[in-house]
Amino acid sequence: MARTGLSFEQVEAAAKRVQARGERITLRSVRAELGEGSLTTIQRHLADFQGSGKRQTANKVDAALELPEKIVEAILGEIEAARSAAIEELQTELADLQADRDSLAAEVDRLTEALNEANEERAQAKGEVIAMGRTLAQYTLDCSVEIEKVRKDLGGKLELEREARHKAEIRATEQAGLAQRMQDVACELREQLAKLDGKAPGAKASSTPTAAKTLGVSTSRKTPGQLFINPKDASQTWTGKGKRPQWVSDWLDQGGTIVQLMADGGNEVGNG
Repeated sequence: MARTGLSFEQVEAAAKRVQARGERITLRSVRAELGEGSLTTIQRHLADFQGSGKRQTANKVDAALELPEKIVEAILGEIEAARSAAIEELQTELADLQADRDSLAAEVDRLTEALNEANEERAQAKGEVIAMGRTLAQYTLDCSVEIEKVRKDLGGKLELEREARHKAEIRATEQAGLAQRMQDVACELREQLAKLDGKAPGAKASSTPTAAKTLGVSTSRKTPGQLFINPKDASQTWTGKGKRPQWVSDWLDQGGTIVQLMADGGNEVGNG
């Protein structure tokens, strides 16, 4: 595409400067002299310039027809030599252009092949990413299902453990209450036997066995002690009646048993 402002006069002036330096007028030499411009535009203007030069040469030849034949032949020989040189130069430039065109075509082919390979690699990478995404999604789903299964299993086991512990606590509490009631009954029996021994007619201190001794029950009143004691703070106790203290609940939550809190170590419950 011709550049704006590049005229025949500019090409003509550049060609004359090249000729004045004694150099051959070629497309490349004129282009180098100009420093800019399209080769196609320069070639067109240069052809017009060389055509005008040929016409001037022909006119000079016509004017020189009156010269001797040998001179005319010499002039025509020079013209033919110049024409042959110009043709050779044009052929050389044409070969260079064709070589450049072939190089550009080869480069285009190489870039096209590289682009196709890049597109193939991109498509392959995209497929791999999609496959990895699907695999990851499936793995996540499988993990979620497995985690939910384990959670349900653990939840069931924890529920069974809580239920078993609750039942054990109830049994321990019931046993503790039973032991306390047995102690209370024993105390009442001792009191009644003591009263019977004291009210008997003519009762006096003697070696005669009393009813209490006969029954094998001690007449001395034993004050029932505290049934449960906090191992961490002995001042905190519980008789097993009424609302359970917080320290008892904390002890059971930490894995302890109600029997471990009994003051006598659970001996009376075992005897009962």
